[in-house]
Amino acid sequence: MGELAEFVGSGTSGALGAGGSSFFIDTQVFEVYQRQGWKKVFWGELLLDVGFLELTEDWYYFLCYKPVQSSDVLLPVTLTVRSLSEALWLGHYAYEEWDVLNPGWRHREELVREETERALPRRSLFVDGVDFGAFLSMVYVYEPLYWGVRKERYDLVPDPIYVDQGDRKVFTFYFPHAVGVEVEQWGLLGEAGMFWWDDVGQNQLRFMANLDRVRPWTREGVQAMTPISFEPATPRGFWVAPDDPVGKRVLMEGEERFARNVAFLALDAALKRQHEEGIWPLMPRSDWLYDQYGMDVSFYDSRFNRDMALFLLQGYRRFGAEPFLDGALRYADFFCNHALRYHEITERGGFLVYDYLDLRSGSGREAAVGALLDASSGSSGAIQDPAEAPCASDSLRERPALRALSHVSLNHLLSEMNFLYEVYEVRPKALYLEVAEKIRLAVLDRAGAWIRDEGEGDLCYAWLPDGSYGLLDYALLTLSDMRYSQAIFERREGIVDEEFQVLIERQEVFLRERGLLYE
Repeated sequence: MGELAEFVGSGTSGALGAGGSSFFIDTQVFEVYQRQGWKKVFWGELLLDVGFLELTEDWYYFLCYKPVQSSDVLLPVTLTVRSLSEALWLGHYAYEEWDVLNPGWRHREELVREETERALPRRSLFVDGVDFGAFLSMVYVYEPLYWGVRKERYDLVPDPIYVDQGDRKVFTFYFPHAVGVEVEQWGLLGEAGMFWWDDVGQNQLRFMANLDRVRPWTREGVQAMTPISFEPATPRGFWVAPDDPVGKRVLMEGEERFARNVAFLALDAALKRQHEEGIWPLMPRSDWLYDQYGMDVSFYDSRFNRDMALFLLQGYRRFGAEPFLDGALRYADFFCNHALRYHEITERGGFLVYDYLDLRSGSGREAAVGALLDASSGSSGAIQDPAEAPCASDSLRERPALRALSHVSLNHLLSEMNFLYEVYEVRPKALYLEVAEKIRLAVLDRAGAWIRDEGEGDLCYAWLPDGSYGLLDYALLTLSDMRYSQAIFERREGIVDEEFQVLIERQEVFLRERGLLYE
């Protein structure tokens, strides 16, 4: 392949850190072109984000290149680190091409000083010097498909090159030129000690995160492989899923600087992806929801959204960044309006809140969400706190329920209720508590209905639009939610909720008998 040895970048600079972000990022966009005599040949557009993480005093950068020409010519991007290290230590994931999902770990190897170029593996690199530490991602090449899915094009990724020039450690990454692809590379740089190699727990956490080819990072957050039940489904297809298990794990367990950086970046990305209404719409399309309820792309999933909002709330508790709390509260307000509008009423006035909402119904997402907000607050779009009404409970009962738009699953109900109790502890707004209590009442009103009639002891997954209860429940998810609920009740009220305990024990017996629960 040839190399684009000379290029010129010209462009604009701006900040992504304003308005809802939790730290400042400077963004520059360059036109990449080559001068050929009096002509200027345009090759593509290069975006560069650079941010300083005060939490760890490390630097973050992100590159995205969009070529407009196809060519064997490569765009070299060079990172030079000034260091007095005589040698560097390099670690990376190791896997066969056919077994990407089950990588091993290549023991750290020493990069001794050489004047000649050295090809590095096409992997994300963990680099240690005596006076610096760095995480340098591999180069990612994606072919955008549709509905938010991109296909990995690993076949287009060239090997990076390393040269030791004494006090200058030079890493060169090469970006290919193919019309329509998106090329990305990112990194973290700081003082020595970014990785705790002697800590077993941090090593396991770092290995689990696998930001290499299993859960690659992009500008909008951690990506996941597209489920086969979603469209478009393709091998090595990725999307930015609203739920971020990597971010949550490193947030709760990460102590080394690398883990704390990833947690903070994931929180910041979640905040930036949140729509002003407080939600994270899902793309691509779920084939099951489309077949069952006609829900197309861009739909609201209360479980995924709750998970993201709880992630922000946990981030606020750990880091104290107010923007994270603001994001969690925005979602809490939205969900309360969703619950007031879209529910089935149980015997004692509890709310069975629908799991999903088609955001593209009617005149589009804005109209659907706007109608939802207006339903409980008038045309202004502001949310009225029932505590300001003469009787908060009466205020809730006045909200009309609509026809069933989807099913109501027990795990969604529990997760929503748990989140509202938690957010109420941080911001005691009466609406949060009252909606949580309405959901709790609905679960208890239908406690007997959740238990299967077949005598197996298992719980039904969901209330269905025809009024029946059915579908197979997750093995452990709902039990975990119920135990979480019980812990909240004990913390708030000092006693065990006996009606909830019946459901918990039935599920525990069922799972133990089938060898799915060992505690």
